[in-house]
Amino acid sequence: IWNTVCGRETMRRYMLSHTSADYMLCLDADMTYDAEGVKILLGEMQGCSLVHSGYPLRDYGIGLSGSGCTMLARDILEKVRFRCYEFRNGHVIPEDLMLEVDMFRMRSRSRRGFFLSICHYKDENEAKCITPHPVGLLRRISNAPLLRYILIRISICIGYNITMELKFIYNKLVGSPDTIDPVRATMEDD
Repeated sequence: IWNTVCGRETMRRYMLSHTSADYMLCLDADMTYDAEGVKILLGEMQGCSLVHSGYPLRDYGIGLSGSGCTMLARDILEKVRFRCYEFRNGHVIPEDLMLEVDMFRMRSRSRRGFFLSICHYKDENEAKCITPHPVGLLRRISNAPLLRYILIRISICIGYNITMELKFIYNKLVGSPDTIDPVRATMEDD
């Protein structure tokens, strides 16, 4: 976790001090994205400080939080820093959850949805893919900013990431087999 958090914080600082860019895009290296992904996310950015496109998780369901496909506006990057909590019991509150807490405190708007086609690779031969689709009612409720803020704050207080446990339970109960396609990737030389 520390490599990821420190890497994101270094990118944030570099962007703010060495560029005039309006946005920073965080993409995980073990995923592939729509070719038009940047254009699509910029279109969703209107009136928001953060846009997140959900993606299939490697071993369980789909995620509508995380930093694997997130675009952040400069205005929010000037006010936050990437950080995490790691407890003696080994539990971690990662940087994406801390960003949610900061965004809620600042009353910053964010948009979460399934805007892009994304494949998340388990290894070089296997991936789970998702296509753009609407967010269902139960998923909208479970990702409501106030609810997430309360759960994350409780997690910090007790030193145990209950949001992750609830995500496992939710994905086992609800899942979305109609929107996740396991695929076998094939490497071909052109």
